[in-house]
Amino acid sequence: MTLVDALEKYFGYRSFRPHQQEVIEWILQGKDCIGQFPTSYGKSLLYQLPALLSEGITIVISPLIALMKDQVQSLKKKNIEAVYFSSKDDFFKRKEIFRKLQSSQVKILYLSPEQLRFCRNHWPKNLKVSLFAVDEAHTILWGETFRTDFLKISEFIEQLANRPPILALTATATGQTIEKIKMYLRLKNPKIISIYEPKKNFIQKVEITPFKERFLISYLKHTSERGLVYCLSKKRVEELYELCISLNFSCLKFHGGMEIEEKEKNYRLFENRQANFMICTNAFGMGIDLPDLRFVLLYEIPLSIEDYVQEIGRACRDQKGGESILLFDFSDLKMMNFFCKDRISRQKTEDVVDFCLTKKCRNQWLASYFGHIVHSQCFCDNCQKKALFSAFRK
Repeated sequence: MTLVDALEKYFGYRSFRPHQQEVIEWILQGKDCIGQFPTSYGKSLLYQLPALLSEGITIVISPLIALMKDQVQSLKKKNIEAVYFSSKDDFFKRKEIFRKLQSSQVKILYLSPEQLRFCRNHWPKNLKVSLFAVDEAHTILWGETFRTDFLKISEFIEQLANRPPILALTATATGQTIEKIKMYLRLKNPKIISIYEPKKNFIQKVEITPFKERFLISYLKHTSERGLVYCLSKKRVEELYELCISLNFSCLKFHGGMEIEEKEKNYRLFENRQANFMICTNAFGMGIDLPDLRFVLLYEIPLSIEDYVQEIGRACRDQKGGESILLFDFSDLKMMNFFCKDRISRQKTEDVVDFCLTKKCRNQWLASYFGHIVHSQCFCDNCQKKALFSAFRK
């Protein structure tokens, strides 16, 4: 069976997107790889297909339980057995999961880095790992500040009887981040495949305004599309949610301070189209795979370009058109002083301000930030202004 045949058999696609097959072939040769691909490009396929074609277990490290849960549910709908460890699982449930792994009933095991602590002490020595994948690999850098288990992933890999190939996947990584991923995972001569591909018919806009609330209300009144409104803080989410509810907008809220049950309920309601938009922090982020979101409105400037790209990546996943609007006011810089406690975080915020104020093509600016060059047609606000000006001059 060829890779294309396997792709159609298991996932229903008749062809790969550029460089997907290259990554899979490299992994199947037993070699390490880093893949940097845009959001909604199909990164999960890059470890799911090799998992089905290889003998043994594929381990996937993922930063969020919600992300693992959604992927497992999606795989089960395709009749592909996958499981994940949760901090809520007791010893007996984990033991049952290990039993299924040893009896070859499961092909893919999802873990958070914290759950590797348990696995380090209980992993069956005769259980072969065919591939070790790290999804959203840029989050490894979280280990430098608060989730230190990210920096211990390589310890687990090294205790395995046979070292498997390692695949690290991300949508947002600068050259410096890629070097840190290589270092922390102790990759061996990894192939690095990195592309930047702007979404078709997706417009990026920046609105410089001190009247954000007025802009938001006007925008929501004049759109019938579904989308997301991102805020930096839980407090701001609550404020805007109460405002929108008082105006009878169809909306929900989502932030890290909510109870797990309420977050799951709101996510399912939104997924089932029971509300037009979600007001949220970036806790509503990685792994959100809702194809028909047409807009992302960032009420406050994000803390980094990486965060910005992740957030606007939630819209237009079906490539059928959409837009992002970043609201910027110079008073935002006061708030940045609260969030940015060191030189690196301040520099990242300054990069966002530079992006907001640039007159250049926004897609080219972003591509350059991540070390790429793009030549495709752009639909950003700056390019539209230049096109209108050129037409006026003629």
